Order: sequence, then C-alpha cells, then structure tokens
Amino acid sequence: MAAARAWNATAMFRVCPTALLFGTWDSQSESGVNSAKFARALVSEIVGLDVKQGVKTASRIDPLGIKKMDGVVFKSASEQWTLDGSRAEQTKGKPQLYGTKGTPAEINHGNIPPTIKEGGVTFREARQTAVLSFTQIRKLRFPLADKSTPEVDVAGRAVIAALGVVALALQIEEGYQLRSRCQ
Repeated sequence: MAAARAWNATAMFRVCPTALLFGTWDSQSESGVNSAKFARALVSEIVGLDVKQGVKTASRIDPLGIKKMDGVVFKSASEQWTLDGSRAEQTKGKPQLYGTKGTPAEINHGNIPPTIKEGGVTFREARQTAVLSFTQIRKLRFPLADKSTPEVDVAGRAVIAALGVVALALQIEEGYQLRSRCQ
C-alpha cells in the first residue's frame, strides 16, 4: 500500500477504497514528496444563513458551600487531601499544601463567578453543497498484474464514485455528526 499511487491504486482500492474518495497520504513515510498521496474527490461544505452571534455563560455554585480560603487544603498520605494540617503530609515539619496554593479550586471546589462571553452562532437555515470531483477520480488507475486496462479502470472509478453518492445519501438519511457542540 505504501507504493500505491494514482496510476497504481489497486492495492489501496483492495484495502481501503474510501481513502481514494476522501483522500489520504502516507505522512510517516520517509519518501517525502514522493510518498503515497491521494487528493480527496469528495468535498462538502455546510453554510449557515441569517447568522446571529451567540453568547455562552459559565458559573458554578459549590454544592458544599466552600469559598476561597487560601492555604487550607493539604496533601494527605491516607486520603487524597485534608483540611486538617496535623493529618497532612509533612516536609521539614510543615504540612504540604495541595497543589501550588492549597485553594479549594485545586480540589475542584469553590464558586465560579458568572461570566457572559460571545460564543457560538445560531442561524435560520443551513445549506450543504457537495462536489464529487470526476476529474480527481479519472486520475485513478487500477492495474492488475502490472497491466492497466480501460475496462478495469472505468469499473474501479465507478465504484469510487458510487461510494461518494452513497456516503452523501447516508449522511442525509442518518443525520450529521459535526464536531463537538456543533449540533
């Protein structure tokens, strides 16, 4: 597969035909610019219309009511942390702070004041545009026993194009899984 190229894509077709559709490259190869590379043949873009800037808020009220108290959280040999300095790990006779400051925030406690920041967007409508590049697909050759024939090349290209159409249809049917918090 490391030797696969557009003019000899048979090995890649056998192992991972979707790589010929979505693109791939052998970035770990020591071949540099001569490594196996396949440009994507399917490109898709989703654009939002009538976009409005959103806001995101953040805050937390500590359920235990712990407030900021510098220097009261210590490392503990028997527990994860302790508020009792006499039960804390000792270094040179002094109790060791938990974290760098010994604050409740270092043990995931304490209040977080409310904030409002710009973040995210909402939109009235989303439109998807997808392009299946037959120019890219036509570059692919599928030689068998080191001999390429037009019939085999056309059949291989048809399979790659059909994979693209099926991928788009399934995405529409099953819904979109965009990146995190982009639903």
